Amino acid sequence: ADELERRGVPTLRELLEVVRRSGKGKLFACSGSLAALGLKPPDVEKAVDQIVGWTTILQRTAGATDRFFV
Repeated sequence: ADELERRGVPTLRELLEVVRRSGKGKLFACSGSLAALGLKPPDVEKAVDQIVGWTTILQRTAGATDRFFV
């Protein structure tokens, strides 16, 4: 991480913010993953566009050429 920062490579957080501002991407949180991590929706709802189940994520991204999971 230090080497990437030294080279000026944007962080994942910075890249996600650029995508969100562009209006060409949305950030979904999986409700099941939140539960597995011991998080509640209020813990993340300001950082994501929507909290949905895994099935919904797959349905909404069906046919997408680029789908990223972080």
